[in-house]
Amino acid sequence: MPSVSKIAPIVAVALVAVVVLAAFLIDGGKKGGGTEVASGVGAGTNPIAQAAQQSNRPAEAGVPGGAAGNNAPSLEGLVGGLEAKVKADPGNVNNKLLLAQTYAELGRLDDGMKLVREAQASNGGDARVKLVSAMVLSKSDDPKNLKEALTLFGEVAKAEPAQKGQAILHKGRVQKKMGDVKAAKATWKDGVAQLPESDPLRKEMEKELAGS
Repeated sequence: MPSVSKIAPIVAVALVAVVVLAAFLIDGGKKGGGTEVASGVGAGTNPIAQAAQQSNRPAEAGVPGGAAGNNAPSLEGLVGGLEAKVKADPGNVNNKLLLAQTYAELGRLDDGMKLVREAQASNGGDARVKLVSAMVLSKSDDPKNLKEALTLFGEVAKAEPAQKGQAILHKGRVQKKMGDVKAAKATWKDGVAQLPESDPLRKEMEKELAGS
């Protein structure tokens, strides 16, 4: 399997079709084991978040878990396939990170934390591992975990230009969750200043600033 750091960096995935990517996760993905980790920008912009939103909607027109014609899979549907992939290939860090994120979105934080700790033990210096670990940690209400998430987001923002937007956006969200709205605004303002106007992550930061 190629090094995790050599796989395409996490980007805003608004241009990626949810159904195609979700099937990609279950069916094995690209040759070589590269599996895209969802960015966590928000429901509707990545498969894990959209599936989370979808799984919480009432059945409509005979379609379980969501509106008629919406083919986004539920998170529960993703879990079984991802668990099987991790069990079959425990050394595949990408699958482990995807499952950790999915667990976190389902509220299974302990399970998600266990997987990111395993990923950190084997690939702790990798930016993708840091970013996903921080995203999972940010779901916690434990101040210790939130502080660790802030540290990891900060490291990614400094070291990985292609993932800077993700790290800054979520760093601000953690700061806001911890009650430091002033720091969150400063983080997002700094992110807006660094990202081009066309960047969807900049737009997310602008929305956060407008709502703060």
